Amino acid sequence: MGFFRDNHGRVAIWQWPNVPLFGWILFKIIALVAGEGHLAAGSAHLGTAFLFTWAYLEATTGAVYFRRALGCVVMAAIVINFFR
Repeated sequence: MGFFRDNHGRVAIWQWPNVPLFGWILFKIIALVAGEGHLAAGSAHLGTAFLFTWAYLEATTGAVYFRRALGCVVMAAIVINFFR
């Protein structure tokens, strides 16, 4: 199994977004459209929660090492940004 190949030898870099990634995209758009205020802040926080969920799932069950590494990088970036 290579960095970009799954157990069957197929290259697996891009896959259709799953539910947590769709949730992140949806709440990111809502936060951008809402401007400022409680709706924008809440949507931004929910979007981050969905993105963290996606990253965790990729890090633990990603199809290839690239996707697992990407999940770890995204999780680390979210945690670092949280403590800033």
